[in-house]
Amino acid sequence: MNDRVPPGDTQETEEVRGASGLKRFFFLKTTFVILLTMLLTVGGALAYTQLVKEALPDLEIPQATVITQWLGADPETSEEQITSEIEDEIITLSGVNAPSSASFDSYSIIMVEFEADADASDAMQRLRAAVGTAEAELPAEADAPEIEQISVDDRPVLTTVLNGGASTAVLSRLGEEVQERLEAVQGVNEAELGGNREEIILILLQPERLLALGLSSTEVQDAIRTANLEQPFGEIDSEEIGAIVRLEGQFRSVENLRSLPVRRAGGDRAGPPVRLGEVAVV
Repeated sequence: MNDRVPPGDTQETEEVRGASGLKRFFFLKTTFVILLTMLLTVGGALAYTQLVKEALPDLEIPQATVITQWLGADPETSEEQITSEIEDEIITLSGVNAPSSASFDSYSIIMVEFEADADASDAMQRLRAAVGTAEAELPAEADAPEIEQISVDDRPVLTTVLNGGASTAVLSRLGEEVQERLEAVQGVNEAELGGNREEIILILLQPERLLALGLSSTEVQDAIRTANLEQPFGEIDSEEIGAIVRLEGQFRSVENLRSLPVRRAGGDRAGPPVRLGEVAVV
């Protein structure tokens, strides 16, 4: 009787005989086990090297921002009369995660994110309908809410905050300069500036001066609008010169605005000019 064990197999021992069926098979078929282990190792290594790896994968999660401007409104008023009204409608939508919001001077912003399995087109359509319903409850002085759909790829990779003891106008100009420099950097798609305030010139008419000079507020308004104008007048093309003629009439400083002639005194063309600084505080 030949008791030789086939190559690659292991002679049974008491421990092998006592093992379960699958374990007993692996104990006895060592050659098969080694080949299977090598196949899985090599296959796993090849699959890992060919696996597509992305640091920022393309995720289709419906997201949007709702921005509403109300010039002159303080943050508390914007929160009560704009942000809360719109949020109350948004949270009734199905598939919406808890929205986040913030209220600032003159504007409100709400971030809305739907669940990952929501259809983007349907989600945006339902969001616009909800915002449209809330718009009827907003103050008449507020602008219509603007809805902008965003992508996960649009999220900022860098956020910088400017603060200090300088005035708001100085910080706003500095922010605009930083924005221009960042947008000039190669590879930067967009740089957004938030919280900046545009410089506004306030003109307070003096009713007693208007009455004494026989002027109306409409005349003053028309004079300012007419004078604050820039437009091209065409080109001059000749053998000696070639130039573009352009009227640059926009005010460059507050002093220019104060010295604006509103009309002639007494309505006479020969009379002295009545300047804006004489009938208003600029």
